[in-house]
Amino acid sequence: MASPHYLQGVSKALSERVQALPHECNAVNLFAMPSTLDPIARSGQLQLFREYFDVIPRTSKAIAGAAAEGHLHVVQWIYTQLSGDKMKQSAWAVEAFKGAARGGQLAVLEWLKSEFEPSFEDTEDAAVEAATHGQLVVVQWLMEEYDGAGDAGALTAAVMADQRDVEEYLISICDDETCLDALGAALIAKAVENDTDRLEELSERCSELDVQEALEDAIECDAYEVVEVLWRSYHQGGQVDGYAIGLSVLSDALTRTVINDRVDVAAISIEADCMNLSFGVGDALKVAAATNRLDFVRLLLTKCMPHDVGSVLVAAVDHGHCDIVHIVYERCDQYAVGSALEKAASSYRWDIVETLYEGCEEGCRHVRDALEHAVASGELEMAKLLHRKCTQYDIENALYAAMGHNRWCGALTIGRALEKAASQARWELVELMYDNGAGLGGYAVGDVLAEAASIGRWDVVQYLQDKAKGYGVSRALSKAVAGEELSTVELLCVKCNLLDVAVTMDEAAMDSRWCVVQVLAKLYVEKIAATTGKVYLIERVLERAAAEGQLGIVKLLYDKCDDSSCYVGVRATPEVREFLAANCGGLCARESQPVEAPFYVDDLSSYQSKVAFS
Repeated sequence: MASPHYLQGVSKALSERVQALPHECNAVNLFAMPSTLDPIARSGQLQLFREYFDVIPRTSKAIAGAAAEGHLHVVQWIYTQLSGDKMKQSAWAVEAFKGAARGGQLAVLEWLKSEFEPSFEDTEDAAVEAATHGQLVVVQWLMEEYDGAGDAGALTAAVMADQRDVEEYLISICDDETCLDALGAALIAKAVENDTDRLEELSERCSELDVQEALEDAIECDAYEVVEVLWRSYHQGGQVDGYAIGLSVLSDALTRTVINDRVDVAAISIEADCMNLSFGVGDALKVAAATNRLDFVRLLLTKCMPHDVGSVLVAAVDHGHCDIVHIVYERCDQYAVGSALEKAASSYRWDIVETLYEGCEEGCRHVRDALEHAVASGELEMAKLLHRKCTQYDIENALYAAMGHNRWCGALTIGRALEKAASQARWELVELMYDNGAGLGGYAVGDVLAEAASIGRWDVVQYLQDKAKGYGVSRALSKAVAGEELSTVELLCVKCNLLDVAVTMDEAAMDSRWCVVQVLAKLYVEKIAATTGKVYLIERVLERAAAEGQLGIVKLLYDKCDDSSCYVGVRATPEVREFLAANCGGLCARESQPVEAPFYVDDLSSYQSKVAFS
């Protein structure tokens, strides 16, 4: 199949062998064919443009390109071809008008003016195009032919493009108000584009409102170079009013300088004293504290309000930035420091707690709450530090609340909290509670004492024995006897009554723990000397001691028994028998009499009936 004439172009350059294949030639021509006629029109090749006009698509850029390059014959032909569609013809004529202005093609402009009447907006756009590209002759023609239409826009465009000759001409023909508006628009446009060229010059020639608007736009666009120039201009001329710019804008700007790491711009803004930046410093400070920006924090602290510092301290604590905490906390009131202290304790940031501790008011609730966190998390050293600034009530409340109790039910709850700490083997906490529990009951301490003794924590037993009372002391004493902890036995016996000592001594004798019996016997002798009562159980201890030859114990106890029931000599060793014969007159006469079973019952309450006191 033969190729259409409009495709027979590029394929002619192919070899004869390839040209013998029509489908290959068609493919090559289709590939090489332009997508639009616009470049052909711009090149001025009218014949080629006419040949492909109905085949290859075209846009308004075709007539605009031809006009910009001064190809009037192409413009005229295209314009004529569109006569059947007046709307399209007019729209394309406008594009040609602006293209001719951009290219400085005065002849094309004059012809187009004879064919259609552009609107004010179209004339203004053409003037802007001409001014931007430095087409002074075209600008002059447009101003004369259309009575200065678009002069302000053209002047702004000339300034933006730094077309000085066009700028000078337009300033010479414009009134002062138009010049001021145009220069202000240029300043604002440069601010948005972060273009610092001629910025200082323009700021001096513009109105105060335009400078303020330019600064505001630059701030919102993060155009930091422009912001810096305009702020410096403000310091020199004192033109810019921060309140007129808008405090919310400045506040956002400060925050963005932190985010974008522009401390230099923030410093310039801070220096603008009349702006009263304290309105927005707080938010910027929080961001700086959260991102650990020490340079910003130091800068912004010089301008912030007192209440902002407290929230910044909390933000620094939240993110664990110790360096910022050190800088900020000394500027905070005691309530803010206390709040931050509690926050740090709840986050287990004990290094920060230690820093803030000195700045806290004595007796404040935040220290108490921090103490509770320290106790609950097992930070006993920190708890010991914090409790120095707490009241007695707060110390107890924190200690017992940390163990899952409330203090409303008094000593009973306190005791249970102590017991719970002991059951969890938290002995350091037990000691802390013991030291600071003014309402702590002796019976609860006694129970904890027994708990500590049951696992061999004799250091804890000795520490707690001072306040211990009740059956727990007896239990602890029994454990100490079983473990032959003589020093502990001696301490605990001081808390026991005569009966408890006798019972414990009897148990030790049954197990032949004579070193313990020796200690208990001495304590028994001391206690019985302070009363007229006797315990009718001691003869069994004496009998066993005599039978096993424990002469020292026999010497301590022999005269503390009731002679009417003393038959200890029956099973005594010779050495003991000799001592008893010399010191116990009626003993030998009763040696052959039957031995009465020694008195012993399990119920301790029954023992009490055997104790006689005057």
